[in-house]
Amino acid sequence: MEFVVDIVASYGNDAAGDPKAAPQSAATPGIVIGGPLGAAPSVKVGKTAKPPTSARLVVLAKGSGTPVSIGLLVLQYVATRYNGVAAGSSYSSAPAAFTLSGRSAAQNPFEQLRGVPLGSRVLLELPASAGHSAIAVVVDLIAQPKPAAQAG
Repeated sequence: MEFVVDIVASYGNDAAGDPKAAPQSAATPGIVIGGPLGAAPSVKVGKTAKPPTSARLVVLAKGSGTPVSIGLLVLQYVATRYNGVAAGSSYSSAPAAFTLSGRSAAQNPFEQLRGVPLGSRVLLELPASAGHSAIAVVVDLIAQPKPAAQAG
């Protein structure tokens, strides 16, 4: 078996959203987002924050890139559970990549990112689900690389 791999782009752990993104709205009450745009954010979930019952997206700062569409999406994230415990960060290793397929947001909460401009910083609030507690995720939308056949 042989594999052919085309590398169309690379992103380091310092990749972040657009530092000139336009601030939009405040986060949910009880959730404090820190850190400047263009750098790793922090997210603190206070005791007064109410866990969501359905997935919710809040655009914190609107980037100027093309709107996210179906396909591979490169992003950075910092996540904290509603009990205040850190749940992970891509900033300490490398950007994450997700494939948006057009399924419903109920099937894949990251589908809510479709239509949000690249370079944006958003807050995704995800409800508790089987085996997982509610979580607040700050996401910087980095890039949406085209497949090699389209990159030309």
